[in-house]
Order: sequence, then C-alpha cells, then structure tokens
Amino acid sequence: MLYLGADVPLKDVEFVCRHKEPDYLYTHLTGIVGNFSLEKFLGQVTQRFCVPLVISGELACAQMREPPERLKNVDLRRSVPEVLEFVASL
Repeated sequence: MLYLGADVPLKDVEFVCRHKEPDYLYTHLTGIVGNFSLEKFLGQVTQRFCVPLVISGELACAQMREPPERLKNVDLRRSVPEVLEFVASL
C-alpha cells in the first residue's frame, strides 16, 4: 500500500502508477473544492489508468448512486466498514 496524500495531481499519480504498477487505486472524496466535477474526475481517472478505482467518501456517495455503466472499473464503497471489508479481502 502506498499513500500519496491529499490533492495530488493526476500527473503525479500517473508517474507513481507507471513505476509501482498497483492492482487498485483508492480515493476517498469528502468535499468539493472550486468547480470539482465528480463525473469529469472519474472520466479522467478511468481514461488515464487501466487499474480498477475504488472510491468512497461523502462526496462520492452524495453524487453517485452507482457508478455509470460505462465506468466498469469504478467500485463505489459507501462506508468505512465496506472499504475495510474490501481491503481485508485482498
């Protein structure tokens, strides 16, 4: 597991992914900054990375009931226990 921190630019995540080749990316979205668009963010992440994205947090749950069908690599976890259950299953 490698924690990159908050507000990391996607180009930096891309650099790390090229060198570490992770099995999953995980992000926890808690609040809106500026003109953040969850739809745009998910589109950018799924286009740039061929790695499944696990997403959780208040913002993700408030803006998305289920990931859109076109985003098959996105796995929404609605609570911390769900995230912990996923991690334990790895």
